[in-house]
Amino acid sequence: MSLVSTLISIGLLSSAIPVEVQTLDGTTVAGNLQQIAGSTLTLQQPGSDILELDTSDLLSVAFNSEMHTPVDPAKFDVLMADGSQALAENLDFESGKVNLTTLQGVEISFGSSSLRSVLLKQQNESFAQQWAEMHQEKILGDAIVLRRGDALTYQEVIIKSITSEGVAIELDDLKTTVNLEKLEGLLFYQRGDRKFSKPICKLETTDGAAWLATELTLSDEGIFNLVSAAGVQLELPVESIQSLDFTDGNIIFLSDLPRNEKWSPFVPSAISRSRLALLYAARFDEDYQGQPLTLQMDGKIVPYSKGIAMHATTELIYQLPEDVKQFKAIVGLAPAVASAGNLHFKIIGDRKILAEHTIDGNSSPIVINADVTGVRRLKILVEAGESGDFSDQLHFCQARLLK
Repeated sequence: MSLVSTLISIGLLSSAIPVEVQTLDGTTVAGNLQQIAGSTLTLQQPGSDILELDTSDLLSVAFNSEMHTPVDPAKFDVLMADGSQALAENLDFESGKVNLTTLQGVEISFGSSSLRSVLLKQQNESFAQQWAEMHQEKILGDAIVLRRGDALTYQEVIIKSITSEGVAIELDDLKTTVNLEKLEGLLFYQRGDRKFSKPICKLETTDGAAWLATELTLSDEGIFNLVSAAGVQLELPVESIQSLDFTDGNIIFLSDLPRNEKWSPFVPSAISRSRLALLYAARFDEDYQGQPLTLQMDGKIVPYSKGIAMHATTELIYQLPEDVKQFKAIVGLAPAVASAGNLHFKIIGDRKILAEHTIDGNSSPIVINADVTGVRRLKILVEAGESGDFSDQLHFCQARLLK
């Protein structure tokens, strides 16, 4: 992910903004946010050291927010057309314009074309699933959603307005206003072929809202000015910001994708397949002991939140999304067994070897950066080395695809 061509800039700030930055290589850096310009984030660390970080190497930026998180549930759970979410205390809609006030008191106005749905009730798991499924249906207009026993149903209508008195709707010759308390929620028409600009990050607020930002600036007064992928413009005080997530929509972790897996012991065994799987089947976002993935870097054990643990001999095959361009990972033997490990691995894209290495106990972790533009099928193959597959456990830390 590169933000060089996107519109994100944060000027030098007059007051300290403490943040904690998580990088893709597993490092956590704390300091005061000084600037974000282009693809560079600048922190001032204790002792006045200035550190510059490339935003393409970041997982997230967490803010030390001082704003109280509301306890009461939102009256309006608002889903935008681009997938952003706002939680509102008040909402009205008329003449194609939506006005809402968030739980943090921020007032936002935008056109109804940016609005996908409004949820009006708290839901259990069953209703939440039905509500999500309705968003996937091809509804040819607006709709009101009602709860009928254990099921949700919808009726296509034209939504004319939303006020404190209810929802004004039209259906053929019928014109009426429905009390909000009688409704589960509202669905607003969206074209199925609508496309949005790729977000540069997801901004999460302390009240649980999340905005997919295509433009983001921070004023000297500590106000974030944001434009969402759906074109919604809003101003948020820095005290209300929980985090910036640079992975959302830009980075796909292999551990989150479906895959085909094949594995087999180096020496044939009479042990049942289910028991052998405990030793040989790949692990995702954990090692073979159920602990976080780790690598030994410069004499230190570094933990990683995402990745894959693979035992020789194993292969994983992925069908890649069409718009990915790079595959990146940090690869090394599991520290607990590294001294006895010896194996060979390959990264293969559409039958072309993109990376190939032999690793033993004396090897340092290897950084993989492979071009996968146009690649449809990615295979990761781990093979036993000279001493068989004993202790051959390989960690692919932060294994990810970049768009």
